[in-house]
Amino acid sequence: MASMHCKTTWLVLCALSLVIFQAVPTFPIEIKHHSYAAMTSLLQRTVQRCPDIMRLSSIGKSVEGRSLWVVRVTDAPDVHKPGKPLFKYVGNMHGNEVVGREVLLNLLEYLCDGYGSNATITHLVQSTDIYILPSMNPDGYERTSSRGCGQGFGRPNARGQDLNRNFPDQFVPGVPEDKAEVETKAMMAWIRKNPFVLSANLHGGSVVASYPFDDSRSGHAGSSPSPDDATFRFLAHLYANSHRTMALPGPKCSSHDVFPDGITNGAQWYELRGGMEDFNYVQSNCFEITIELSCCKFPPESQLATEWHNNRDALVRYMQAVHRGANGFVYDTATGEPVPNATISVRFVHHDIVSTADGAYWRILAPGRYTLVAHAKGYSSVSKRIVVPVSNDGVRVDFNLHKLVNGEDVESPVAPSGKSWYEPQRFVHHDHSDLVSVLSTIHDKFPHLTRVYTIGKSVEGRSLPVIEVSDNPGVHEPGEPEMKYIANMHGNEVVGREMLLLLARYLCENYGKDEWLTRLVNTTRIHLMPTMNPDGYSRAHEGDSQSIVGRANANNIDLNRNFPDHFEPTHTSKPEQLETQEVRRWLDSYPFVLSANLHNGALVANYPYDDVPLAKGQRHPPLSGVESPSPDNKVFRQLAKAYSFAHPVMHDAERAQCYGDEPFQDGITNGAMWYNVAGGMQDYNYFNTNCFEITVEMGCTKFPQHRYLKRHWQEHKPALLAFIEQVHIGVSGFVKDECGNAIDQAIIVVQGIKHPVHSVTDGDYWRLLSPGEYIISATKTGYRTAQHVVLVTSKVGPAIQLNFTLYPASDTGTSLGGCQLPTPHEAVPTTPILPTTVTSTVGVPSTTSSQATTSAAGRPNSSEPPATHQEEITAAVSSTVNPAPTVNHKVGPTQKLASSTAAATSAHVKATTESSPERASTPSTAVPPTASHARKHGALGALAKTVFKQCSGIATLKLKPDAASLRFGNGSHRVVIVSSEASKHLLHFAGHLCSHRSDADVVKVLSSVRLYLVVSLNDSTLDCSSSASVPEDMTSLYDSSDVLVLLSHGCNVSHSTGPKASRMQPPGVAISRYYWQTVVDAQPGAGAVCPKPTLLAPKLTVSSLIVHIGTACCAVGKCAASSHMASIVQGLMAVVRSASVGVRGHIVDPSRRPMAGVKVCEGDYCTYSNAVGVFWLLTGVSSLPHVILADPSLAVLPSGWDRLQSQHLVVNNTSTELEIALDTQRIFGLSKSAFIAALTASLVGAILCVLILFIVFKKVRPSPSSRGFQQLDALEMEAAVLQDDPSYSGKHPRPVAYRPKTEFKASSSGGRRNQEMLSDTSEDEFTQPGRRANHVT
Repeated sequence: MASMHCKTTWLVLCALSLVIFQAVPTFPIEIKHHSYAAMTSLLQRTVQRCPDIMRLSSIGKSVEGRSLWVVRVTDAPDVHKPGKPLFKYVGNMHGNEVVGREVLLNLLEYLCDGYGSNATITHLVQSTDIYILPSMNPDGYERTSSRGCGQGFGRPNARGQDLNRNFPDQFVPGVPEDKAEVETKAMMAWIRKNPFVLSANLHGGSVVASYPFDDSRSGHAGSSPSPDDATFRFLAHLYANSHRTMALPGPKCSSHDVFPDGITNGAQWYELRGGMEDFNYVQSNCFEITIELSCCKFPPESQLATEWHNNRDALVRYMQAVHRGANGFVYDTATGEPVPNATISVRFVHHDIVSTADGAYWRILAPGRYTLVAHAKGYSSVSKRIVVPVSNDGVRVDFNLHKLVNGEDVESPVAPSGKSWYEPQRFVHHDHSDLVSVLSTIHDKFPHLTRVYTIGKSVEGRSLPVIEVSDNPGVHEPGEPEMKYIANMHGNEVVGREMLLLLARYLCENYGKDEWLTRLVNTTRIHLMPTMNPDGYSRAHEGDSQSIVGRANANNIDLNRNFPDHFEPTHTSKPEQLETQEVRRWLDSYPFVLSANLHNGALVANYPYDDVPLAKGQRHPPLSGVESPSPDNKVFRQLAKAYSFAHPVMHDAERAQCYGDEPFQDGITNGAMWYNVAGGMQDYNYFNTNCFEITVEMGCTKFPQHRYLKRHWQEHKPALLAFIEQVHIGVSGFVKDECGNAIDQAIIVVQGIKHPVHSVTDGDYWRLLSPGEYIISATKTGYRTAQHVVLVTSKVGPAIQLNFTLYPASDTGTSLGGCQLPTPHEAVPTTPILPTTVTSTVGVPSTTSSQATTSAAGRPNSSEPPATHQEEITAAVSSTVNPAPTVNHKVGPTQKLASSTAAATSAHVKATTESSPERASTPSTAVPPTASHARKHGALGALAKTVFKQCSGIATLKLKPDAASLRFGNGSHRVVIVSSEASKHLLHFAGHLCSHRSDADVVKVLSSVRLYLVVSLNDSTLDCSSSASVPEDMTSLYDSSDVLVLLSHGCNVSHSTGPKASRMQPPGVAISRYYWQTVVDAQPGAGAVCPKPTLLAPKLTVSSLIVHIGTACCAVGKCAASSHMASIVQGLMAVVRSASVGVRGHIVDPSRRPMAGVKVCEGDYCTYSNAVGVFWLLTGVSSLPHVILADPSLAVLPSGWDRLQSQHLVVNNTSTELEIALDTQRIFGLSKSAFIAALTASLVGAILCVLILFIVFKKVRPSPSSRGFQQLDALEMEAAVLQDDPSYSGKHPRPVAYRPKTEFKASSSGGRRNQEMLSDTSEDEFTQPGRRANHVT
């Protein structure tokens, strides 16, 4: 797997370099060895050739008085530019390792010649302050006696000191600084004086990129990762993969000189105390790696050209990496002045940097998701979430810190009213120059929340500006939806233009003051375009009510008739306008999810379609009155109502309408029903992008007097805010492959809705949905389709993560062995294995609810209490499990699960949702361990602190005051081991995983499971009578676990998978006994006193499996013994290893609803599906590794259903994922279909028998004569007289009138009597014209 990891990384970086790096120029350069004098002369000549970008200076002298020359390369070498990062290369630290010296001399020539003629070199020099020091040890070079590949003399300086062992060491006290060599002192002073960001130290003797740390506290050879291990590995990979040979497999210089991917941890290679790369990292802001350039230390001149070409591209690309990560400034909010020496921390990375004298900072980071925290003495702390992209582009993040007065945060007032929130006080119209100025002013005041950009220009050259409001402006955060407002499309419809200027200021001013608004900005990327038609605005005039002056653009084209139309491709012969083209490009550039187009002239929310499909032969659509619903009509109506009901009067049908308009029910209308528009923008959004757009008419008057703007703001503010929140309804998530790589352009389809959406670059997608149950699938060419059942409810809250893992069409889907384990900071989206209950934000009051009101902060409220947002937890413990591909079967109906399954599923998904990384924010308690924790919790706290530090880089920590959890791995099974009383054992187990992170067994285990170790930090005595207990503040992990292991000190083992049964083979028993056997093998004393584990009572929960395990400390009586501790660690390792084997499945019915209580058997061992339809059988756990069990038979035995046999191959030490469906229900021992067929046949036979008997009876009866008819007539007349005679006593039965035979024939000719025909005739049929006569004889 490590090999695949390396190859994948190498391919990714190589592909990336082709995209982001222009071909490096090849200038003819003469390469040869240079003595000190020759080097000095060459440096002087090079600087003289390029005086505009180069300056030569010395940082000090060597022992023998030679200058330590350094050349500064930048576009303004005499000027300090705040915000420009500093980079350095240092060569020839060892005097006899000369390739770096000569390569750097050639690099200077290369930069000189490339500046101005090559875009890459020019941009690099203009954006970076580069310092190149070709020789740190000129004395050693001059003393080199062996001009060859051997060691020779000249490695140390003139005093015989190895300069790369002469710096202060972070682990062991070394040479005092005042006793260091003069070259070392000069370097330390130079490093501390200049805020270098990135560096490389060039050596020779091997071909590898080495990264910190170079030594360790133990002093023994072995990996010694720094807190930024992931970033250093990324940097080393970047250089090695850009080098022509460094990353290639196989030995480079000798048979034992083999480095996977061409990189190595310094201490892993060999221990080195007092090295320069560790000094840079520990003592400054600078990240430095050591690069061994060639096997031969002092090669012949004929080889130098080869070494130059091997390293040229890597040298340039590594310099570009100085811009990776985050950068920006730290300001004092009150004064706007920079804050020097502010500390910039990365949450969960225990290494800080500080801002410079002008408040600037640079923080190198590998691609991933991070939380930055800025704090300075006397100021409050500010945190920011960021996403570092794969490209070289850094993320600009500025911090504004508030001064503390008496320990409290004090802000200057922002509203004249003195209220804690901001409300605008000035309402005026802004021409184009004023509009641009307002946007610039907002950005200048809130650079950390805004970005102003333009999408292009209008016909007359006016800009089309956009202001972005986000907690991370300028960056698309994976998983965060983006929405937009567009106003002033018609130049004389101006209310939306002014509302968006007010909205931008309002969001920024109240950020951090109002929880709801802050959350809205933190979770949404908002784009506001105040004007799409500035040319038309310039022609309009204030006070215009209903004219068309200024409506069109400068070419007199209505822009809302200028977009390509889906139903009428040739709806207009007018050319596409420049403004239309720019907006279409904009839509293609951002993954917008939701939008509103703001107009004037009415008061209504209008939703698609605006146009009507043409009927066959129809040349023109009707002008109005024909509804044209889209496939997402329910969603669009919900969106429109969200706006209209948050507006105080828009939804009121009794209000006065504009200019005789018909009342709009609920203040919304289908566009085509109102009037037909071909070429409209809202339909274009829906048909051509993922974006759902409505059109909001904001008032009757198109260009109202400015004195009415305040009223418009008060009415539309809550609606504008409520509509933004609608971007979080429905479902959202990621589409990834089995290795966690993003899949873009995957098609997301909702069954029954003929409108797909697509995933974007990071694999993220958003699907707006109204409440209901849906079947959602994700597919892409070359992959198998994945599918989930989703229940979207009307509860308020963020859209639930519904993630998809797609497997190659030809893959079995049972192995992740070729996938790379992510670094601790990489985003790892996940996919639920179960049908999901999704809670979405609706926020639409019913039609009977009272008129909406507005809170002080502008939140829309209805008469009902507003629902609160779901509490979010830290990203350190996140996400649900990635499923293996499923085998789908069609299923038959079931009636018994409706209530219990819904409740259980809701509970399960709530737990998994709360731990989702895409909406997670880190609570204040989730901080790295401090000395106070160690003091509070004694020896256990001290042990925890040590383990947490040891696990940096491999585990993610979540810390509570009295409990903590460590997360390892990213496999498909979620395993939680938790204990209050055996915390010491879990901490030792965590230490084992971290100290053996490179072992093949550990790597394999952590690639197959997602492991959480939850420990209590409270010391506890050995309580042999207690059972396992769990810290209550970590319970959010338990409901969403696949295996929950409860650890106590007794001899207990148990399982829990379902109801009691006589022949249960619960995987809990197998896991427990597997653990127990491992402990007994390692510690025989445990087996002597606990020969037979105690089974505890099973318990049915939403979780698939609960296991009770005892450490046997009470039995052994010496838990502290190292031998027993080691055996427990081995046992827990066995538990985690066994947690991902066997057969795991999901029972569903035809509607894909989970079925609980279904008995599932493998051989003689059986279990039951739980409340969400999941079952689990461990097969082969106790057998020898790698034994293949051929075709185990899974018998699914639900009550009242057919017995279903499913044959599958199960391999020991692997997991098999199944989805089993039931399609036939048994009735009286027969299948449902057979029973219905038999019943139908019986009924048909019975009817035929009755008809035959009836016909036979009629044929044998004699026909009546004419005399008989007369007798019948007489009888009928007599009966009529008797019935009307009051004296009739009723002593004799009244004669029954007989129908004549002819009438009987008429009534039976249709196959039924009249009464039967009438009773079988539906009301609709009976009342249809012309149908009644056919049924009456």
